[in-house]
Amino acid sequence: MSIQFLEQINNAISDVSNRYYKQIFVYDYSDGKSVKKFAETHSLPYINVNIEISKLLQDIPVNRRSFQITEVFQQLIDKYHDDVICLDYYELLFDNSLEIDPMILIKNNSRYKTLTISWRGKIIGDTLIHAEPGHPEYKKFIVQDAIIIK
Repeated sequence: MSIQFLEQINNAISDVSNRYYKQIFVYDYSDGKSVKKFAETHSLPYINVNIEISKLLQDIPVNRRSFQITEVFQQLIDKYHDDVICLDYYELLFDNSLEIDPMILIKNNSRYKTLTISWRGKIIGDTLIHAEPGHPEYKKFIVQDAIIIK
C-alpha cells in the first residue's frame, strides 16, 4: 500500500463530503490493511463490524435479530462522534438469517457520516461482488452514490 493510495482515500472523503450519501469502498482484497492504516494515520474510528455487531446481538434472541439489526448497526455508527468512520470485517451483515440488504444498511447510515468501507470481495466495473456464485451469501451490487477506490 502506497502513500498515494492513502491520499486517494483522503481525496475521496473530500469528494463525498457534500453528497447525500457518503460512501467510499476501498478494494482491500490483496493487502487487507489499507482502511485500517488510513484510520490509524488520521486518528479515525476503525470498526471491526463482525466483532462489534456480535457483541451487540448476543443478548438478542436469534429469532428477533432480524428486527433489531438496523437499530443495532445505527447505534454502532452513532457511538462515534467523528464525521468519518472506517468499517472493516462486516461479513456478518450478509448472513441471510438477518434478512437485510447490507448495502442499503450501509448506504442509509452514510447520510450523516462518511463511511469508508474495506471491500474484501471482488469489484468488476461498478459492481461489488460478495462471495462466490453458489454460496448462500453470494450477492452483486451495482454501486450508485459511492466512490470505489482500487
